[in-house]
Amino acid sequence: MNASPRLLFATSILVSAITGVLSASPASAEPVTYTGFTITDGKLGTWAFHNARVYLTLQSDTTDVRFVQYPDVVDPTQGTIDAYINTIGTASVTIVTEGMVEHATFNAGQIFVSLDLGQTNRTHRAGGRGVGFGMVSPTSPGGVEPVYPFGINEGTIHWGLINNPGFVYPGTPSSELVALSMDLQHDASYSGNAWSCVGFPNACGAAKPLHTDKGDFYLYTPYWKTYGQKTPPVAQGQGAPSLNAGFFMTKVGTSVARPISYHGYVIADATLGGVRYAGAQVFLSFDGDAGSAVAFHSGASSYGFINRTGEARVSIVSGGRTISATFEPGQIYVYYDVGRSGIGFGSGVGWRGYPLTVTAKPNDIVYYVGSDLVSYTTADAVSQMIRTPSLSSMYSPETATLATDLTNATVISGEASSCVAFDPATSYCTNYTPVALKTNHGDFYLYEPYRDDAASNGKAVFSVNIGMFWSEVGLPPGEF
Repeated sequence: MNASPRLLFATSILVSAITGVLSASPASAEPVTYTGFTITDGKLGTWAFHNARVYLTLQSDTTDVRFVQYPDVVDPTQGTIDAYINTIGTASVTIVTEGMVEHATFNAGQIFVSLDLGQTNRTHRAGGRGVGFGMVSPTSPGGVEPVYPFGINEGTIHWGLINNPGFVYPGTPSSELVALSMDLQHDASYSGNAWSCVGFPNACGAAKPLHTDKGDFYLYTPYWKTYGQKTPPVAQGQGAPSLNAGFFMTKVGTSVARPISYHGYVIADATLGGVRYAGAQVFLSFDGDAGSAVAFHSGASSYGFINRTGEARVSIVSGGRTISATFEPGQIYVYYDVGRSGIGFGSGVGWRGYPLTVTAKPNDIVYYVGSDLVSYTTADAVSQMIRTPSLSSMYSPETATLATDLTNATVISGEASSCVAFDPATSYCTNYTPVALKTNHGDFYLYEPYRDDAASNGKAVFSVNIGMFWSEVGLPPGEF
């Protein structure tokens, strides 16, 4: 079956852009980040990945976007097709699988993004036809592969089909669809069918290597329908469509230029949606923007950094199962109290002790055997070095690199407490009965089951559990 005019792109886009055919620059300059996301198969260096989360990005500037018109190679009688294209910027890929995250930067001059608006002289034209990441390829017709490594069509990008008057039953697109920007210069997000097709709009051929600092990168289209016309079958254009989903986002400005993810890990008891999990692995995460981290000062000895803007989640691993949930907005924030040597996840119901703080025992704590079980930690060392730089000589040079203001990558471990009445001055807990935090899967409770109850003292209850906190800059949202 031949490819139809509804398909995205053609092979002359980049040539037209370089020669300046009908090009025009936007009026103002702003940073712009393009992101493509799908779950698919591929290869990076010697690593072949399957059903991995793949994030492609191109960081550029809105002044680099060009409007072009190029010949309609699918149906030359229709004249030209309009498109926006950006060939300038730094392109990278992040691949996430279970237990592995790999980031690679593409060699310069290989990747561009483009958005196909459709035929210039079409009477009814609304929305777009397709959008994605193309490849500069001297061995390909026209010098490019417009839908490789990644492109999407149909879905929300192609909403103009809904109210096409040429259809028997045209519909009415929602106001949100009509409002989607189609110029690669304003914030927009699209969903559709995901393609990684060499040779488009003809039959898709073997994936081509894209060169990165981690080796050659390949991306495949494993899920598609052939209609049985080819032996062996090939994924050919609209007649044999991709079955996979893909997403493309345009973000203008610097507000999310530095995505950061914070993570906490502890082995403890937890309840989610009324089900109790004993001795479970509990992962907390918070996806935000490093630019949202700000300093705070609360009293003479409590000061540091806090980030309240982002999305928080929890995953509980127990009995061979993983149960995950997303916290309701405003339930969780991330903090680092340098003065009190505590870092972790706070909440409105438990301040900075709940659901999880990774902390150090104060130096002047009354000695108990239990306190010695959690006395050597990076939570203590890093905070000491920030407060008193001269103490750096007590620790390895690598330990000093863990200093953080919640805008950089770090890893800090220490005493893990989940206490709604936590006293950071003493590490004592006077009420270790947890309270509910709201999630999309019901109430969440995190307990403090491993304690020194210090019966001889009558009040000094504290955790002897160890936990870990870490942050990663640039990791795509939603990853643990």
